Amino acid sequence: MFPAIKHSPIDWASVINDLVHGGYSIPAIRARIGVPESTIKGWRNIGTEPLHDPGDRLIDLWCNAMMQDRSQLPRKNTPPPKPTALRRSSWIQLGLLE
Repeated sequence: MFPAIKHSPIDWASVINDLVHGGYSIPAIRARIGVPESTIKGWRNIGTEPLHDPGDRLIDLWCNAMMQDRSQLPRKNTPPPKPTALRRSSWIQLGLLE
């Protein structure tokens, strides 16, 4: 079994904007991936995420239009994970309560 590789989440707004800047209109994207225009606008403007199948079709469209593979998809810059809560004794050791 292969180890799981964790990627940052896909930046769906950037994927759609890349397509629009590359000459695809929202109606053309709708026709290619088979979802309503309002859904595509929601992914771009509101930050909702597509279900697996439409997302996969959008990725395929982006890869073909941009002549890139999936590893080049725009990704969100996720902040590093926050440290877990420290016990009070650890705070004192770190000098956080001074």
